[in-house]
Amino acid sequence: RFGEADVVIDALAACFVELGLKPGDRIAIQLPNIAEQVLSLLAAWRAGLTAVMLPMLWRRREIGIAADLLEPKALLGVGQFAGGYMSEMLCDVAVTQLSIRYVLGFGANLADGVTSLDELLEANNGAPVQTAARETPSLVSFTARVGAPLAPLFRDEETLIAQGRMSALALSLQSYDIILNPYPLSGAAGLGLGLMPWLISGATLVQHQPFEYGNYVRQLKEQE
Repeated sequence: RFGEADVVIDALAACFVELGLKPGDRIAIQLPNIAEQVLSLLAAWRAGLTAVMLPMLWRRREIGIAADLLEPKALLGVGQFAGGYMSEMLCDVAVTQLSIRYVLGFGANLADGVTSLDELLEANNGAPVQTAARETPSLVSFTARVGAPLAPLFRDEETLIAQGRMSALALSLQSYDIILNPYPLSGAAGLGLGLMPWLISGATLVQHQPFEYGNYVRQLKEQE
């Protein structure tokens, strides 16, 4: 429900502010297609932060290059994923980057030094966080160009909202509709066909982690 999500988003945003992250700071988010990914992204926006979306397939080298380019103040990830200890990898990157002050995480088996945010998912009375006026991009994703295998793409709030409106109108989305999104929010498809149309239309968003075909079929049947 939007009301329940709003409380958790406020709690996460308040945590970011209490850690000392300021409007315009960048937080790099590497999370799979789970609810925490959506909530963290919206919380970053509410706190006035720029969200740098890192694909789950990236490892130390790619994340390190992105950190060199964009100098995030925090990294946010998950304890384990597909057999890999992702938060441990984020910590390895953080010790090589002077800009990174915090490594945050969700889930079990978080590496030493990672601040767990799991308790905030159970928040039921988070104080509203006043969104700061934005003077920086809302989001950074990545593409590849000749001579630049990791080229950042900067998106502002107006562009993201326009993409969501176009998709919602093209699909005639209503609040009772369901969007099953198999695309990660680190790319244009997940943002333009999943997250933003959901926010615009008030529909139900169901996140699917790619590469799990059996689970995808089950979700198709269960969610109709």
